[in-house]
Amino acid sequence: MKAKKYWILFVMIVAIFPIGFWAVADTEDYTDLQKEKDEILEWSSKNNQMILRGLVGVTPRVAIISIDVPCNLTKYELQTQVELRLRQSGIKVFSEVTEKDPNSLSSLLVVINLKSFNPGYDVESYTKLNEPVFLFRDPQKFTSATTWESLPSHSDLLRKVPTKTEILEVVNRSVDQFINDYLAANPNQLPNLKNAQTSAER
Repeated sequence: MKAKKYWILFVMIVAIFPIGFWAVADTEDYTDLQKEKDEILEWSSKNNQMILRGLVGVTPRVAIISIDVPCNLTKYELQTQVELRLRQSGIKVFSEVTEKDPNSLSSLLVVINLKSFNPGYDVESYTKLNEPVFLFRDPQKFTSATTWESLPSHSDLLRKVPTKTEILEVVNRSVDQFINDYLAANPNQLPNLKNAQTSAER
Protein backbone atom coordinates (compact mmCIF):
# COMPACT_ATOMS: atom_id res chain seq x y z
CA MET A 1 0.00 0.00 0.00
CA LYS A 2 2.83 2.37 0.91
CA ALA A 3 4.59 1.49 -2.32
CA LYS A 4 1.44 2.48 -4.25
CA LYS A 5 1.26 5.84 -2.46
CA TYR A 6 4.91 6.54 -3.22
CA TRP A 7 4.31 5.61 -6.86
CA ILE A 8 1.39 8.05 -7.10
CA LEU A 9 3.48 10.79 -5.50
CA PHE A 10 6.31 10.11 -7.94
CA VAL A 11 3.95 10.38 -10.92
CA MET A 12 2.57 13.70 -9.62
CA ILE A 13 6.08 15.14 -9.21
CA VAL A 14 7.07 14.05 -12.71
CA ALA A 15 3.90 15.61 -14.12
CA ILE A 16 4.31 18.94 -12.29
CA PHE A 17 8.06 19.37 -12.92
CA PRO A 18 7.79 20.33 -16.63
CA ILE A 19 5.15 22.95 -15.81
CA GLY A 20 7.38 24.52 -13.18
CA PHE A 21 10.36 24.37 -15.53
CA TRP A 22 8.45 26.09 -18.34
CA ALA A 23 7.20 28.76 -15.92
CA VAL A 24 10.76 29.49 -14.80
CA ALA A 25 11.93 29.52 -18.43
CA ASP A 26 9.17 31.97 -19.39
CA THR A 27 10.09 34.21 -16.46
CA GLU A 28 13.75 34.17 -17.46
CA ASP A 29 12.85 34.99 -21.08
CA TYR A 30 10.69 37.91 -19.93
CA THR A 31 13.46 39.16 -17.65
CA ASP A 32 15.98 38.99 -20.50
CA LEU A 33 13.63 40.87 -22.84
CA GLN A 34 12.95 43.53 -20.22
CA LYS A 35 16.67 43.92 -19.57
CA GLU A 36 17.34 44.25 -23.30
CA LYS A 37 14.55 46.83 -23.61
CA ASP A 38 15.96 48.86 -20.70
CA GLU A 39 19.44 48.79 -22.25
CA ILE A 40 18.07 50.03 -25.59
CA LEU A 41 16.14 52.85 -23.90
CA GLU A 42 19.21 53.85 -21.88
CA TRP A 43 21.35 53.92 -25.03
CA SER A 44 18.68 55.91 -26.88
CA SER A 45 18.42 58.43 -24.05
CA LYS A 46 22.19 58.97 -23.90
CA ASN A 47 22.35 59.31 -27.69
CA ASN A 48 19.51 61.86 -27.67
CA GLN A 49 21.25 63.86 -24.97
CA MET A 50 24.51 63.86 -26.92
CA ILE A 51 22.68 65.22 -29.98
CA LEU A 52 21.21 68.11 -27.96
CA ARG A 53 24.50 69.14 -26.37
CA GLY A 54 25.35 72.72 -27.31
CA LEU A 55 21.94 73.47 -28.82
CA VAL A 56 21.37 77.22 -28.27
CA GLY A 57 17.61 77.32 -28.70
CA VAL A 58 14.67 76.30 -30.87
CA THR A 59 11.93 77.82 -33.00
CA PRO A 60 8.70 76.06 -31.94
CA ARG A 61 6.14 74.99 -34.54
CA VAL A 62 2.83 73.30 -33.76
CA ALA A 63 0.29 71.28 -35.72
CA ILE A 64 -3.15 69.92 -34.88
CA ILE A 65 -4.52 66.86 -36.65
CA SER A 66 -8.23 66.45 -36.02
CA ILE A 67 -10.28 64.92 -38.81
CA ASP A 68 -13.49 63.83 -37.08
CA VAL A 69 -12.97 65.10 -33.51
CA PRO A 70 -13.74 68.69 -32.40
CA CYS A 71 -10.62 70.32 -30.94
CA ASN A 72 -11.14 72.43 -27.81
CA LEU A 73 -7.70 73.98 -28.25
CA THR A 74 -6.67 76.55 -30.85
CA LYS A 75 -3.34 76.50 -32.64
CA TYR A 76 -2.46 79.82 -31.02
CA GLU A 77 -3.15 78.43 -27.53
CA LEU A 78 -1.01 75.38 -28.28
CA GLN A 79 1.83 77.55 -29.59
CA THR A 80 1.69 79.77 -26.51
CA GLN A 81 1.71 76.80 -24.12
CA VAL A 82 4.68 75.14 -25.83
CA GLU A 83 6.73 78.35 -25.86
CA LEU A 84 5.96 79.06 -22.20
CA ARG A 85 6.94 75.55 -21.10
CA LEU A 86 10.23 75.76 -22.96
CA ARG A 87 11.06 79.19 -21.53
CA GLN A 88 10.22 78.07 -18.00
CA SER A 89 12.81 75.31 -18.44
CA GLY A 90 15.49 77.80 -19.46
CA ILE A 91 15.45 76.96 -23.17
CA LYS A 92 15.85 79.89 -25.54
CA VAL A 93 12.84 80.31 -27.83
CA PHE A 94 13.07 82.03 -31.21
CA SER A 95 9.85 83.55 -32.52
CA GLU A 96 10.78 82.99 -36.16
CA VAL A 97 13.44 81.58 -38.43
CA THR A 98 15.87 84.22 -39.62
CA GLU A 99 19.11 84.05 -41.59
CA LYS A 100 20.59 86.65 -39.23
CA ASP A 101 20.66 84.04 -36.46
CA PRO A 102 21.50 80.50 -37.70
CA ASN A 103 20.49 79.11 -34.27
CA SER A 104 16.86 79.88 -35.13
CA LEU A 105 17.02 77.26 -37.90
CA SER A 106 16.58 74.51 -35.28
CA SER A 107 12.83 73.92 -35.41
CA LEU A 108 10.91 72.04 -32.70
CA LEU A 109 7.70 70.57 -34.11
CA VAL A 110 4.96 69.62 -31.64
CA VAL A 111 2.02 67.67 -33.08
CA ILE A 112 -1.25 66.61 -31.50
CA ASN A 113 -3.48 64.03 -33.14
CA LEU A 114 -7.07 63.63 -31.95
CA LYS A 115 -8.56 60.25 -32.75
CA SER A 116 -12.06 58.88 -32.51
CA PHE A 117 -12.82 55.18 -32.14
CA ASN A 118 -15.47 53.01 -30.57
CA PRO A 119 -16.05 53.51 -27.66
CA GLY A 120 -14.14 56.75 -27.06
CA TYR A 121 -11.36 59.19 -27.92
CA ASP A 122 -7.59 59.31 -27.77
CA VAL A 123 -5.13 62.20 -27.71
CA GLU A 124 -1.67 61.53 -29.17
CA SER A 125 1.25 63.94 -29.15
CA TYR A 126 4.83 63.73 -30.36
CA THR A 127 7.74 66.16 -30.66
CA LYS A 128 10.49 66.38 -33.28
CA LEU A 129 13.61 68.51 -33.59
CA ASN A 130 14.55 69.38 -37.17
CA GLU A 131 17.97 70.88 -37.78
CA PRO A 132 20.06 71.97 -40.79
CA VAL A 133 22.59 69.26 -41.62
CA PHE A 134 25.16 68.32 -44.24
CA LEU A 135 24.76 64.92 -45.88
CA PHE A 136 27.48 62.47 -44.87
CA ARG A 137 27.63 60.99 -48.37
CA ASP A 138 27.95 64.45 -49.91
CA PRO A 139 29.09 67.25 -47.54
CA GLN A 140 28.34 69.78 -50.24
CA LYS A 141 24.61 69.15 -49.86
CA PHE A 142 22.81 71.08 -47.13
CA THR A 143 19.33 70.04 -45.97
CA SER A 144 17.05 69.68 -42.94
CA ALA A 145 16.61 66.46 -41.00
CA THR A 146 15.06 65.15 -37.79
CA THR A 147 17.86 64.83 -35.24
CA TRP A 148 15.75 64.15 -32.14
CA GLU A 149 12.31 62.60 -31.68
CA SER A 150 10.14 61.84 -28.68
CA LEU A 151 8.19 58.70 -27.98
CA PRO A 152 4.46 59.22 -28.64
CA SER A 153 2.47 60.33 -25.59
CA HIS A 154 -1.16 59.24 -25.22
CA SER A 155 -4.12 60.04 -23.03
CA ASP A 156 -6.14 57.44 -21.20
CA LEU A 157 -9.29 56.25 -22.94
CA LEU A 158 -11.65 59.24 -22.97
CA ARG A 159 -15.42 58.73 -23.06
CA LYS A 160 -16.11 62.23 -24.37
CA VAL A 161 -14.47 64.83 -26.60
CA PRO A 162 -11.10 65.77 -25.03
CA THR A 163 -11.09 69.00 -23.05
CA LYS A 164 -8.39 71.66 -23.35
CA THR A 165 -6.84 70.48 -20.07
CA GLU A 166 -6.74 66.84 -21.19
CA ILE A 167 -5.08 67.79 -24.48
CA LEU A 168 -2.45 69.97 -22.80
CA GLU A 169 -1.59 67.23 -20.30
CA VAL A 170 -0.57 64.96 -23.18
CA VAL A 171 1.26 67.77 -24.99
CA ASN A 172 3.23 68.63 -21.85
CA ARG A 173 4.39 65.03 -21.43
CA SER A 174 5.61 65.01 -25.01
CA VAL A 175 7.44 68.34 -24.74
CA ASP A 176 8.89 67.34 -21.36
CA GLN A 177 10.77 64.49 -23.03
CA PHE A 178 12.66 67.08 -25.07
CA ILE A 179 13.16 69.34 -22.07
CA ASN A 180 14.54 66.52 -19.91
CA ASP A 181 17.03 65.42 -22.57
CA TYR A 182 18.01 69.03 -23.29
CA LEU A 183 18.68 69.85 -19.62
CA ALA A 184 20.60 66.60 -19.14
CA ALA A 185 22.79 67.52 -22.11
CA ASN A 186 23.12 71.17 -21.05
CA PRO A 187 23.17 71.15 -17.22
CA ASN A 188 24.32 74.77 -16.99
CA GLN A 189 21.11 75.99 -18.58
CA LEU A 190 19.09 77.29 -15.62
CA PRO A 191 15.33 78.01 -15.80
CA ASN A 192 14.23 81.62 -15.35
CA LEU A 193 10.54 81.51 -14.48
CA LYS A 194 10.15 85.28 -14.13
CA ASN A 195 11.58 86.04 -17.55
CA ALA A 196 9.60 83.18 -19.07
CA GLN A 197 6.30 84.54 -17.74
CA THR A 198 7.15 88.05 -18.91
CA SER A 199 8.00 86.89 -22.42
CA ALA A 200 4.78 84.90 -22.68
CA GLU A 201 2.66 87.88 -21.71
CA ARG A 202 4.12 90.13 -24.42
